[in-house]
Amino acid sequence: MAQLTLDNISKHYGDHAVVDEISLAIEKGQFVALLGPSGCGKTTTLRMIAGFEQLDTGRILLNDILLASPEHHTEPERRNMSMVFQSYALWPHKTVLDNAGYTLSLKGVRGQAYRDQVFAALETVNLGHLADRYPQALSGGQRQRAALARCLVSHPEVVLLDEPLANLDVHLRASMEATFRQFHDRTGATFIYVTHDQAEAMAMADRIAVMNHGRLEQWDTPENLYRRPASRWVATFIGKGSVLDVPSHVHGKHLRADDIGNLLSNAGAMHRGAMLVRPEDVTVVAEGARVTVRHRVYQGERYQYIADLADGQPLTFYHSRLLDHGQIVQVQIAHAWGLDL
Repeated sequence: MAQLTLDNISKHYGDHAVVDEISLAIEKGQFVALLGPSGCGKTTTLRMIAGFEQLDTGRILLNDILLASPEHHTEPERRNMSMVFQSYALWPHKTVLDNAGYTLSLKGVRGQAYRDQVFAALETVNLGHLADRYPQALSGGQRQRAALARCLVSHPEVVLLDEPLANLDVHLRASMEATFRQFHDRTGATFIYVTHDQAEAMAMADRIAVMNHGRLEQWDTPENLYRRPASRWVATFIGKGSVLDVPSHVHGKHLRADDIGNLLSNAGAMHRGAMLVRPEDVTVVAEGARVTVRHRVYQGERYQYIADLADGQPLTFYHSRLLDHGQIVQVQIAHAWGLDL
């Protein structure tokens, strides 16, 4: 039985469905990402889970207990959830200790019991030595960890994170990804993480809900999203690759080199299907499909190329050697995944 259930939930602003009949079953202790482009409804979904937005349709249940429906709304403070905001939401006039212990102070915890519980949370995120500092004296990563400590001190069942790394630089974001994974492992709480950055989602989440225009496009593991996307849109949104139109209906099929060779040999035939080709599955060979190099990007350990197939469709691939613009080479595609046209 799922710990957290979203049952056909929707949210409208006027005639516009910001979230349109989303259903998810999230297991206890999972790290889940809500992933999609800006405006797809992922933050609104998170806010409905938190209790900051009311539902227009559907239900939200935690441990089979109804939290929200159009007729029922449990207040955010009674949901046993904690939320980490993109802005960190730290009180500037309170120390790290008192920011982290804010929820305990609301519950009337005082004295040594208060300090013991807050310091335990701060040590978990390696901030115990900064307990007496104020937020303005902290780095971005330290502020984010202070917000995490505030979550930890209340022992929530569900931790909600709304693009928490968006304000950090690239190197610090990589470090904080490791912090989030460690935080998740230590707490055993269910994490729901909103991001538009697929690299973040793929690196941290057990399962990912890919959203677009308020709808759920696919709910799956990172591996399945990358290798077996459910739609053409997911195929182009997740990772790099080429979607090639082909003459046969191949939806849902794992295609191998011989199948792909036969499909490409019928260039010019009416398109009845499409296939996703990841660049790492393309190899430059002595005999194969002829392509003409049109563009390259140097990536350090390799080059990324875009080349035209015989019918003009672009194919992305990697190669260790320098190829010239306009150069004709032959390639073999080892694997592809069949999509709807």
